[in-house]
Amino acid sequence: MLMVSTDRVVTKTIREVKGLVTGSVVQSRHFGKDLFAGLKSIVGGELSSYTEMLEDSKRIVTERLEQRAKEIGANAIVGLRFEMSAGQGSSELIGYGTAVIVELRNSALYRAIEKILRNDSLFCGYWWKLKNVVCF
Repeated sequence: MLMVSTDRVVTKTIREVKGLVTGSVVQSRHFGKDLFAGLKSIVGGELSSYTEMLEDSKRIVTERLEQRAKEIGANAIVGLRFEMSAGQGSSELIGYGTAVIVELRNSALYRAIEKILRNDSLFCGYWWKLKNVVCF
């Protein structure tokens, strides 16, 4: 499923807005790993156990968003955002966006633009500035 943080997709048309979708997960920290992370924070360096927990949370939230979007008949999510909060002994990750139905624009112009987007980002920025369209 297509999931983007932008409000639109240049080469696709939003045919129908299905609504808001959300996904969240709350995970508790492992006491042993938490103790080790506390020691590691004194000497510096990446807290890999927290990084793994965050990546796992992101995967779970993304799967839940996709499932909820499919349940209401959407094939894409636009305006995707993530927010995280950490509490004593746990962390929460929330993802939300707008579920939509998109379809590929079939005109030759949009196929040419899509080719430009893939091959020439400098020209892309100039072209889209002229047309008042966001290039990503």
